[in-house]
Amino acid sequence: MSQLASPVFPGTSPSAVSALVHERLCLVARHYDDAAEHLAGLASRIASLAETHGAWEGPGARSFRARADRHEQELRDVSHRCRETAQLVRTGAAALAERVAAVESIAQVGAPMAAALSTVLGVGLATGHAASASWGGSP
Repeated sequence: MSQLASPVFPGTSPSAVSALVHERLCLVARHYDDAAEHLAGLASRIASLAETHGAWEGPGARSFRARADRHEQELRDVSHRCRETAQLVRTGAAALAERVAAVESIAQVGAPMAAALSTVLGVGLATGHAASASWGGSP
């Protein structure tokens, strides 16, 4: 089994990790799509086989047709579920990318703001624990 993500090095930006995860999730979705196509092809082959032998009226003919119909429908259902799963994976990948972008934009705005506040109000505010302890809170 292949490794899903390479090691993340300290200092790697969240967007780089997000891009890697997004790429891997899209690859997983593509595998689900490929499986769905394969299963739909198998269902078509079973339907064709049942149709080809439809005129056969020998012993077990009804049982054969019933099983072929059941297997065809099961394969089509599984194929449909694979397509739905692929879409859910793509939706999750897109949502993850949006969240990471939002967090990065907040961090880009927040860092200069925290620096400005610590300059104006003092270092204790920026560290949180020291400010909490100096005001009687627990560190």
